[in-house]
Amino acid sequence: MTHPSIQISARLALPQLALARRRGLDESSLCQDAGLDPAVLRDPEARIPLSAFERLMEALASRVKEPTLGLELAREFTLEAYGVGGLVLMASPTLREGFERAFRYQRLWEDFERLALEPCEGGGRLRFLSHEPRRPVHWLLAECILAELLLATRALTATPVVPLWVHFEHEPPSDTSAHEAFFGTPVFFGAPTTEIAFSNATLDLPLTHANALFLSFFEQQAKVKVEQLPSTSLLSEQVRTALRGALGGGDYSLVAVAAKLHMSPRTLQRRLREEGISHEVLLDGLRQELARVYLEKRLSISEISFLLGYSNPTAFHRAFKRWTGSSPEYYRARSGARGGPETSPPTFMTWGRASSRST
Repeated sequence: MTHPSIQISARLALPQLALARRRGLDESSLCQDAGLDPAVLRDPEARIPLSAFERLMEALASRVKEPTLGLELAREFTLEAYGVGGLVLMASPTLREGFERAFRYQRLWEDFERLALEPCEGGGRLRFLSHEPRRPVHWLLAECILAELLLATRALTATPVVPLWVHFEHEPPSDTSAHEAFFGTPVFFGAPTTEIAFSNATLDLPLTHANALFLSFFEQQAKVKVEQLPSTSLLSEQVRTALRGALGGGDYSLVAVAAKLHMSPRTLQRRLREEGISHEVLLDGLRQELARVYLEKRLSISEISFLLGYSNPTAFHRAFKRWTGSSPEYYRARSGARGGPETSPPTFMTWGRASSRST
């Protein structure tokens, strides 16, 4: 069962209502089944329980009995659904940097961070972590998310991108031809992870609305909005806070963090498993996030290594190469070589119905 304290942006439910209208379904009835007030869903600042969002998706699926419902939902998404986080993505110079930057503000969309860009052979993979991948509603959500990522990539680059591969953890439908036609490549089901991979050439494509001035403004807005969010009761967030305070000279081991949170290491491990995460994954993710921040602040490699809790710069180099496929020095040089702002203003984009027809 989805953790009851997880909240998401109400904006993310709007595509479900849009598809319901397109199919002539009663929105009020859907919302009633999910225990949601339709007026709340139209409040751009509202947050709703993830469990209610999932009930809404299950109610929709019970009425639209189609194996491609996840793909159809993806076509209803617009950049507006992701608010200022989507604008950060759109204004970034390249697709790779857009994903990296936008994923820093995932809490604007949902309390649980579950999208990550990781290096892979020949490119990078966008991994999606489901709360409970054995439930059909999460299969539907996984297909929607990966389809949405592909449509966003095509819309933001104005290029008919084809992914390197598409993997889903759940078992395949009886006919996968529609999925393969949508993604333009064979789709593998029953995989260890849910992910979509793009080549380095694709990830390094410039974005059509790249704008350094707007990007700076949107990131400032995103940071403020994240700080204004209510604190989450998720244990993983408490562990992240404890780890961040311990890095750079403190004890960030599982035993030390458990003691700080007044529980045994075994209990901490069990409760983190219930949230689908681990102490090691949280530590690695936090280090990766902070490494980019420190590099952009022009700190020395030795200082960054210390601040991240590595025994020496060589260990930091190895970790950074694993995360990004490049050295810290290369990343810093690339970050410092960005051009000036463009002049055309950003506009909201429909990732599915308007843009996908041209691909």
